[in-house]
Amino acid sequence: MGKKNYRELKALAPDDEFVIRLRTILAESSLMGKFTSEEIRLLTKYFEACEAPEEAVIFVEGDCAGYLCLVIDGCLHVIKESSHGISRKIGEVCAGDWVGEMSVIDGQPNSATVLASEKTRLVLLTRERLRRLVEENPKVGAKLLSRVAEILSLRLRRTSGSLVDRME
Repeated sequence: MGKKNYRELKALAPDDEFVIRLRTILAESSLMGKFTSEEIRLLTKYFEACEAPEEAVIFVEGDCAGYLCLVIDGCLHVIKESSHGISRKIGEVCAGDWVGEMSVIDGQPNSATVLASEKTRLVLLTRERLRRLVEENPKVGAKLLSRVAEILSLRLRRTSGSLVDRME
């Protein structure tokens, strides 16, 4: 099957069950682990709920999507193209995991392509909504940005360690 365009993600009108699931996932996620329940409730107002059909393209390597995603249900495959044009699956993002943080923070193009490996429900936080969060709720916005920086730092340390191991 051909890839579906990531701009065709279906917007969801979250029902009560979805909002409860979202708050539970946020409370358990590595990014939000240090947030109070009140801060999580506030953050949910800035997220957009979407559904991606199987094989939908969430991010395209080299494009500037301008959002990050939290997977609520389902899984995504992360695919990176080598300098020789060979695409390889480099990871999987499943319920409770985040993807797209780098481009939301630095505004640069996506570093990988991300595809839905099955029907997947996610929430998006756009760069614009993140900016609005920081303006309207600076304490919570700063806390979120700090957590994103911590997660990115941990990922970079892990990647550096893996790279060194492969060089030996």
